[in-house]
Amino acid sequence: MGLPVSNFLLSVDRIEQTAAIGAPATIISILFAVAFMLVVPGCRTIRDDSVAVVGIAVRLLTIGALPIIGFCIGFQAVLGFSWGAQDFARVARRPRSSCFP
Repeated sequence: MGLPVSNFLLSVDRIEQTAAIGAPATIISILFAVAFMLVVPGCRTIRDDSVAVVGIAVRLLTIGALPIIGFCIGFQAVLGFSWGAQDFARVARRPRSSCFP
């Protein structure tokens, strides 16, 4: 196939670039999970019915949160291709135009 092994080696620069592109979606997912972990035990002390109410509320919040998370994950490809092409002007321009169409 002709791909050298050196293309697959991790370097500090590649890890930093990957972390910079993947950080927004990762942070949103982690914060969502932490918030849910903090809410459910607090509801158990009140009543079991409150856990069911929180479950419904979380599902309703997920309807709004998952499209945003999906958009962030999909947008990583656009930024990644621009970064790989070393078109840094496009990388700097894209986040502003994607958040506010």
